[in-house]
Amino acid sequence: MIDGEAIWIKLFHLTDILREMHDNSNCRADTPPLHTTLAQAKVMGTILWGPDEGCSIKEIAEKLHITSGAVSQIVDKVVHEGLVERIADANDRRSVKVTLSAQGRALHERLNRYFEQATSQLMAGIPQEKINVFNEVLEHMINAEKQINQSKKTEPEK
Repeated sequence: MIDGEAIWIKLFHLTDILREMHDNSNCRADTPPLHTTLAQAKVMGTILWGPDEGCSIKEIAEKLHITSGAVSQIVDKVVHEGLVERIADANDRRSVKVTLSAQGRALHERLNRYFEQATSQLMAGIPQEKINVFNEVLEHMINAEKQINQSKKTEPEK
């Protein structure tokens, strides 16, 4: 039997550790601050890995499983900081897409390098075979979530 409670608690704890490491990195004198929240980083990542023409607020919200209002607030802040740009949708003048600016792409590259380094530090001393298995388990869990959501969409409503 899988001790699901222990797993989800550990996953939440790991998320908290990464968040704390990120927050502390913004306070270190030896590196330039990242000047971003994890929510902003997630929105920027969704835009970066989305369609080339940009993403709508609704698309970002669906991908991140948060409200459009929450995404709008985050986008407003990163637009103000010059990290994201709003552009008119070529197919619908009433609609707006958001894309990363050059400054946003540069910051996202720094964030990727930072989180790769943080993950490497946390995994130091773990044999590569175990890291590979851990990565496979994470991929399986992510794919399982996609299948669960897909099956919910195809179930008839009661």
